Amino acid sequence: MAGHGGAAGNRHEARIWSRPYPPIRQIRDQGNNSMAQAQDAPTVNQIDVRSLVPAQRHQKIFQLVDELAPGASFVLVNDHDPKPLYYQLEAEYPNAFSWTYLEKGPSVWRVEIGRLQKAA
Repeated sequence: MAGHGGAAGNRHEARIWSRPYPPIRQIRDQGNNSMAQAQDAPTVNQIDVRSLVPAQRHQKIFQLVDELAPGASFVLVNDHDPKPLYYQLEAEYPNAFSWTYLEKGPSVWRVEIGRLQKAA
């Protein structure tokens, strides 16, 4: 909504962004105890939209996707399977983003959403 900037907007932003999610490579290599591997991987921000009213969730997620640099990503945390969002993103950004499930319910879904690098 217009007029919701300033300090109030910053408090709201801080509420939905949680601490950085562990590097994706660390999640995929949980059986490997090599911390050097995990430290080399970029840290991915996590956004938990469960605290937002449903009408605001897609708006916020689309804003974040719009702001993603090529090769960057974030982890979406939701209270239901966000598969309909996948179809919306694919319609708006055909072949421009990645979608990787990290956790599939039953009460929490985590999806890494990334902007693909442009072809050279």
